[in-house]
Amino acid sequence: MDTARSGGPVHFPVPWGDGPRESFLVAGEQLRAITEAAGFASLLWHQGEDTLPSIASAARGVPALGDDHGLGLHLLMPDFEARMAGLARNVGEQRIELVQAVFIAR
Repeated sequence: MDTARSGGPVHFPVPWGDGPRESFLVAGEQLRAITEAAGFASLLWHQGEDTLPSIASAARGVPALGDDHGLGLHLLMPDFEARMAGLARNVGEQRIELVQAVFIAR
């Protein structure tokens, strides 16, 4: 998940969209509040730099568990390199912040 930051508008493309009509970001704590208000409890919450190992694996197109059989996001995402470059640029310029979370129904 990606969340809004105050570093300015998002540069596109990114993994979830080609432009602002496909991008609906909220701040991390707002995302958590919305999800919990919908009846879910947070089991795991990593925000910002805590997400970097998983994101680095995704950027290479390799699953985070180290399964290197050629499977990865690059097979599902058109223009994978450009989208991941956009993601990296936005994170680097603090335009977005990454969140990795696991929720369960209460």
